[in-house]
Amino acid sequence: METNTKTYKSLILAKEIVIEAKQKFPHNVCVRGRLTPEERKEIEKECSIATSSFAYKDGTKLYYIRWKGDIRW
Repeated sequence: METNTKTYKSLILAKEIVIEAKQKFPHNVCVRGRLTPEERKEIEKECSIATSSFAYKDGTKLYYIRWKGDIRW
């Protein structure tokens, strides 16, 4: 039960990241942390993800996330 709840919460966080990326397009959203495979899959449906070339001492990374869509003027 614990893992199902944890996965559900992480997917909600992934959806919030996608919403923020849409709002900040064409700029990147910077997220520091650890993305699970489920979170990456959810985010990559609508966004591109680039990671920094290093990890922090606590094991986290810096992710640059940009929405794939474009705005029609």
